[in-house]
Amino acid sequence: MLEDGSTIQLNTDTRVSYHVDARSRRVALKRGEAFFDVAKDPSRPFVVQVGRSEVRVLGTQFSVRQAGDRVEVVVKEGRVEVIPEASVPANDTAQRVELTPGDRMELEHRTIKVAAVDVNRAMAWRSGEIEFRGEALEDVIAELNRYAAMPMVIEDDSLKGLRVSGLFKVADFQSIRFMLQESLGVEFTPRANEIALTATKR
Repeated sequence: MLEDGSTIQLNTDTRVSYHVDARSRRVALKRGEAFFDVAKDPSRPFVVQVGRSEVRVLGTQFSVRQAGDRVEVVVKEGRVEVIPEASVPANDTAQRVELTPGDRMELEHRTIKVAAVDVNRAMAWRSGEIEFRGEALEDVIAELNRYAAMPMVIEDDSLKGLRVSGLFKVADFQSIRFMLQESLGVEFTPRANEIALTATKR
């Protein structure tokens, strides 16, 4: 809870810093993913700085994720303005992208993609869940590793393109492991600092 009544909910491995005073409300997302429920205050726009970009709102609900050079913004309520190449203070001539509820914007290497998204699915992490709908196992493991105490590494290239669907509790790795073993034939081998994934030998 911030001093202005706004709240920030952090996903795993996330770091933010913030400054709220009588004239400004500014948050810096250093890494990871966060959901913002912003209290309305027309005199003080709420600004999230992520990399070289800024997300500006007055009062709304949205999430911001940073993964390497990629920035993702998902809007649940209200309107959000994204300035992909923002200076501090922001340049009035900078490109601006306006997002409305159900929009997701992906920004990577100055390429902007805006599309409709299932907001509940995109924000399932807020209730400790994660959902996959036909994603490649390689991408699924990368996502699961955000929550894992010991990273998983795919050592068999034949597994990377296998498709995964299901809704899981992020802390319930036993269920996830069982599903991958039974449905896709994935073998798990613990090692000193990682878990190796290979195809089950028939």
